[in-house]
Amino acid sequence: MAEVIGLYQKLHTKNIWPSSKKFLIAAKECVTISNQFTQPKNIYMKSMTTLPLSHTTTTVSESHALPLVGTPQQIPFRREHTAFPQYRAVLNNRLLLDQYTGHLYRNGAGADVTFPLLMVRHGETNGNINGAFQGQIDIPDSQLNANGKAQAKNAAQRLYRELLDLFDDTLPSFAASGNLIIMQSPLGRTRETAKAFLDEFEAQTGVALNVITEKKLAESCFGVIEGLNLDQIPDEELRKLAAYFRSEQDATVDWKGTGESYLDVIIRADTLLDELNLRYAQQPVLVIAFSHGAFINALRVVIADDALIEEDGMIAFRKNGLKNTESYWVGDSRRHIHQIAARWRITHQQ
Repeated sequence: MAEVIGLYQKLHTKNIWPSSKKFLIAAKECVTISNQFTQPKNIYMKSMTTLPLSHTTTTVSESHALPLVGTPQQIPFRREHTAFPQYRAVLNNRLLLDQYTGHLYRNGAGADVTFPLLMVRHGETNGNINGAFQGQIDIPDSQLNANGKAQAKNAAQRLYRELLDLFDDTLPSFAASGNLIIMQSPLGRTRETAKAFLDEFEAQTGVALNVITEKKLAESCFGVIEGLNLDQIPDEELRKLAAYFRSEQDATVDWKGTGESYLDVIIRADTLLDELNLRYAQQPVLVIAFSHGAFINALRVVIADDALIEEDGMIAFRKNGLKNTESYWVGDSRRHIHQIAARWRITHQQ
């Protein structure tokens, strides 16, 4: 067991992954015990920095022989790679991970969305203004500030008008039927943004909507640097890593094993979308989910949103993010909801 721990620590330091399932299972047992004492308690955190065992290492065919990006001197956190293939297929082969640079590439069609899903980012916080890695901790600077509260109220009114345009006077009956489903991240800034909409909707329709708190909608976990901006990070290596993460598209940075990599967040978003597809497929529902910028962009990666794809196929997951309280119809959701609303108006028009 000591040999397994030593090998894991050696590989983890280089930020690369073993491909042996037997090794991963043994190492996971060690790391899980260690994490009980060293890792912060976050809402959603993987106990390992490796990918799930279902996402196996593969050698990419010649058709996917993408060029290396940069040189070892240009990429300060480049992985050692002499014994590993450059590319690893993840997310059921829909994405390719460049294990040298941490870049992701599209490798097929995105996931389907079989029901209408509208994502809404939370309102502004002081952490947003200060450039903090807010993550999954609820501190005063991570709550809505005065501007964020005003944004949430305006967004609530905007969302209500959009729903009224879709359903007209049948909106109250659609909501009262339980088909308007509201979900929120557990974090305060999203709960307060969601509450502004719930209050507006009840004031306008008399219908009090229930809300589902879903942990998988939480922001990315930044581990030991959560709540800090670049200047506040005391560890020099972590500070350099944070600056690198902000400027690059490396999906494997996991804050020295204390938080989630962006690939972890993408897998989390894919898992949630699978669950919701199974739960609501082909049903006359509308799901409005209040979440965070990083998670919403992760969901956009899952569905292969062209706005995040560079010319060479690389996924620029840190670009084109939603502004505070901006909303986003996922995949074919807009088409789905127009069809559902049209049928509902026909059958429920007074």
